Amino acid sequence: MNESLLLGCGNLGRIILDGFLSNNMKVKVYEKNQKIKKSLKKLNKKNLEIIDNLDGLKDKTFKYVLLCVKPVDSLSLINEIKKKISNKYIFVSFVAGLETKKISKTLKNNKVIRMMPNILVEVGSSATGIYTKSPSKIFKKEISTNFSFFGFLEWLKEEEKMDFFTALYGGGPAYIFYFLEILNKISCKNGFSKKRSKLMVESLLHGTSKLIKNNSQNFTDIIQKVTSKGGTTEQAIEFMKKRKTNEIINNGIRKASTRSKNISKLLNLEKL
Repeated sequence: MNESLLLGCGNLGRIILDGFLSNNMKVKVYEKNQKIKKSLKKLNKKNLEIIDNLDGLKDKTFKYVLLCVKPVDSLSLINEIKKKISNKYIFVSFVAGLETKKISKTLKNNKVIRMMPNILVEVGSSATGIYTKSPSKIFKKEISTNFSFFGFLEWLKEEEKMDFFTALYGGGPAYIFYFLEILNKISCKNGFSKKRSKLMVESLLHGTSKLIKNNSQNFTDIIQKVTSKGGTTEQAIEFMKKRKTNEIINNGIRKASTRSKNISKLLNLEKL
């Protein structure tokens, strides 16, 4: 009963696999990519079994069935699951845009969870959105414990919020990297080497992160703390405010949220 089935073992799938194996959970992995399968076999883990197809699993009982494939491959795989695996499991989907009600209806399984982590899951620091219909406290505690290696878990009350969550927190690391890239380029243009610029920008990020963790103040208070009246930082902040930088960022996230909704509509209109 402690065994799980992992469908797809790319970057995210591998993180989930490593997390489960470290918790002594048995995992079957179904992966079509031969290069990935070869690397998994080299792990030589006793709790890991790589399978070539889903045949012969009808009588198997899994703790979790985890879907970690691209949206374009998800529907055909769900249809295959319906035919070849019993519905006595908790289904966890990491497919962007695919709604739980569509999965639940197709699989005739009410235990369907949708998760949206970001790239920071690689270092155990992802802000991950989770949705499932009417979860009990015991169920939420179980899922939160078994996926604690992701980082911060946020339970969403409505699935509709997943589009906004995807836009802001799914893409969040990219926005921060984009700003860091801008700072890095400005540094290089003003006479610092690429190597030194990267080191200094990394130091800014690392130090800022430490300051946030060690400080109970909100972001506005911290900004005021490092911004002297009439000083250089104030000039930069005021200029960005006049140029309505906050609106530019907000509109960008809204664009991402709209895109997520459109993908969801297209994906959920397709028939299984």
